[in-house]
Order: sequence, then structure tokens, then C-alpha cells
Amino acid sequence: MARVPRARPLLLLLAMLLLATVPPAAAADAEMPSEMRETLLRSAVRIRYEREENGSLITGHGTAFGVDVSQYGYGGRRFLLTAAHNVLDDSRRPYGTLKVEIEEGTRSYWSRSRVVVWDDNLDLCLVEAGDDMPRLLRLASADPQIGSRLVMAGSPRGVPVKLFAGTLDRKFARGTVRSSASVPFDHGDSGGPMVDAANGKVIGVAVAGLPKDGDLDHNIGLFVPAVGVAS
Repeated sequence: MARVPRARPLLLLLAMLLLATVPPAAAADAEMPSEMRETLLRSAVRIRYEREENGSLITGHGTAFGVDVSQYGYGGRRFLLTAAHNVLDDSRRPYGTLKVEIEEGTRSYWSRSRVVVWDDNLDLCLVEAGDDMPRLLRLASADPQIGSRLVMAGSPRGVPVKLFAGTLDRKFARGTVRSSASVPFDHGDSGGPMVDAANGKVIGVAVAGLPKDGDLDHNIGLFVPAVGVAS
């Protein structure tokens, strides 16, 4: 009987920790209308390269998203934006084998894709898939205000694409054409869309995290804003 009172605080602490670690994706889902959430989840995909090394197949992955870029002369439903480092090898040339994962109804498949154009300095790339994308996002015409609510779609560590809630912290941070957001960020999220939670339009492309303790600061994501995409 004497052990029961001592166990209760421990159980309460464990319950509090579980509540505190609710996945950020749930918070992002709660903040978005269902149609906007559906469009974002069906337009953002995993992207991977494949290469051979010493007889073994090596793969790497990131995130990409279908986007309407008809205003720039690329019509149709097969174009995606992603981070250039997701598709370029050590010589800064596109990998020979590149695929994006497309969901169609109850099935998903990897569609062979090709790099159309890239900018190594901005770390941006336009990719054309071998099949139509289920949904396309639209680019915003202007940046939101500092403190605006954002949502990032990403594939951290290779898991299926999820949504993460954040806020815009700084525009053109650290002297580069990159803005920063307070948002959960991990390896694999690069190339994902950063959208304005108010209207679902793309304000930028996630490209990097900030180094910390030999890894990343998982609370900050850097993205190239819409002006960079336009350039």
C-alpha cells in the first residue's frame, strides 16, 4: 500500500509527457480546412534518387510538390518543385534515376521523373513526373507578414508526407535569399512546400535546417521564398 502514493506522481508525469509530445502534424491538421489539407497532402510527395555504388543500389530521398507553373510556360499537371540537392549528384548534375511517389485512389506507385531546370545557388529545382499529379498547389503572389501561421508538408526521415504547423519568423534570414520559420524540421523535409495557412498558397520551398550539436536544430526550417522561385 505504501507504494501507491509514490506511483501516482510518476503516472501523472508520464501522462503529461505523452500529451506534450502529440505529433505536430495533428496541430497542423486542426488549423486547416479539410479541402486545403487534402490538396496539400495529395500534392506533396516523396522524391528519391537511385544510383549504383560497388554493385549496391544506393537511394536518397526528400520531398517535392506538384505546382501550377503555367505562368512560367510549363503547362500541364506533371511539374513539381523541390530542393536541388535532392536531385543533384556530387558533380552537381542530375541523378540518372529519379522517381516521385504518386498516390492514386487506394494505390501508390513511383513515377519515373526528370529534372527540367535547376538553380544550384538557390537550391531549387523543377522536376517533370512521368504521370499527372493528383493535385497542384498555387504560388502566392506576395509574402505573408512576420508571425503569420504557416504549414509545411514534409517527409522527415523518409516517412509518408505529414503536415507541420509553424510561424514565419524572418524574411531573408542570415544574409541569403532564405527566410526562416519556427516549424518542426528534419532530414527529408527539404523540397517540401511552405504554405500560408490562411489560403493554402505556396510562399516558399523548404531547403535546409540550421546546424546544431552535430545535427539540426529541429525547431527551425529555412525556405526559399516565392521571389526566389519566380527568379
